[in-house]
Amino acid sequence: MGVAEWSRHAEVITGWLLEGAGLTGTHWADLIARLPNLPEAQHDLILDRLRGLDPGAFDEADRDAVTGALRTLVRDHRRFADAPWALPAERVDRIEEQLRRFQGTDTAQDLAWLFANYVELPDPGSRDAAAEQQAVAQRQEEAVRDLIADGGIAAIWELAARCEAPRLLGFKAGRVTADLDEIVIAELDSEDQGCREAAMGWSAGRFEAAGWPWAAQHLDHADTWLAPRAAAFLRSLPPAANCRPAARFPFPHPRLTTTALPPPDGHSHRGAAPPPPGR
Repeated sequence: MGVAEWSRHAEVITGWLLEGAGLTGTHWADLIARLPNLPEAQHDLILDRLRGLDPGAFDEADRDAVTGALRTLVRDHRRFADAPWALPAERVDRIEEQLRRFQGTDTAQDLAWLFANYVELPDPGSRDAAAEQQAVAQRQEEAVRDLIADGGIAAIWELAARCEAPRLLGFKAGRVTADLDEIVIAELDSEDQGCREAAMGWSAGRFEAAGWPWAAQHLDHADTWLAPRAAAFLRSLPPAANCRPAARFPFPHPRLTTTALPPPDGHSHRGAAPPPPGR
């Protein structure tokens, strides 16, 4: 098949696919993924059609599919801009314009992608992995700060229900916000898994930011908590917290069995020999 014939086939097939795409996110995601392999005319036609659509007309899942496909394409062609297969920068710029239209920046739906177990930014500023992950962390902290400022803790719970890593979300929020402790700690024994994971992450983030003085003020009245909340709080503290002032822990907790948590000295006595007589 010659180039001219292949181009005609591409034109006809692209037209069929666009006619059937409608507002179906998976159809648009397939078209977006094929942009690098299409002739320039079909590439431009797809972007022009996408530009003519209102992102708000898509339902949530379909819009997420379009956004994810655009983000992946921009990320790969920005990251490997000097690769032989990479699109020219001006074409990536046009695709990124659509990404900005579909992605948004201020709702739980818009931000869910940023709180996953592994995140790559669509606009990597460096090929240094450590520098990029530092940029990801900064973006995450900026996002939760803005989210709380606009929507309060309810916005965090909504995002926790949508994102892949709610504990990471809570950790970032705990590092940057100090005035919602009581509300969040109350969710440590929530029946909602997303809220519970976010609350445990929050406790870990607050501990990292404020250390033992923060933990101690809550542990001082932990004997009023139900056992699952007390256990979740302790589990949320990082391993280094095992080097703790034992007096700060309310042992024995009235609602915890002796097997639920370690004894105050941090050592297990299971199987230990009994003390000598007379002692």
